[in-house]
Amino acid sequence: MKANLLLTRLLSIACFAVTLLLTASCGDFLEVSVDQSDITVLTPLDSSRVKTDEPLFWWDSVPGAVKYQIQVVSPSFAHMETLVKDTLVKSTKLRIHLEPGSYQWRIRALDEDRHSDFYTYTLFVNPSPGRILSLKSSNRISESSP
Repeated sequence: MKANLLLTRLLSIACFAVTLLLTASCGDFLEVSVDQSDITVLTPLDSSRVKTDEPLFWWDSVPGAVKYQIQVVSPSFAHMETLVKDTLVKSTKLRIHLEPGSYQWRIRALDEDRHSDFYTYTLFVNPSPGRILSLKSSNRISESSP
């Protein structure tokens, strides 16, 4: 009798475990790995020429990523003269002040233990010159470039 009761309890536990496994989704057991992920950059695209000194760096989120490392150098990683920025961010957007010139930037996704490959892009910054407005003696406004 005790053996039957023990066998019944073991079968109940086994049925519960099987039911739990069948109702759980694969995502509950499989971890998303960022080291095999690609990063889709929205802006600035490779070899972009921007007319602002604070371009927006924007990319799609990577499943499993908890932060992103972005690095900006001038003029390139192969011939770096200046490390402009090396930072970790949690969002998928970042504005960086850049002087006119040539830059390379790269980005990678990170989770708690791993990281994706860096994705590297070239960027040219050439802000539009500001407009100069002046009031003439005739009370008319004229516009000129510096």
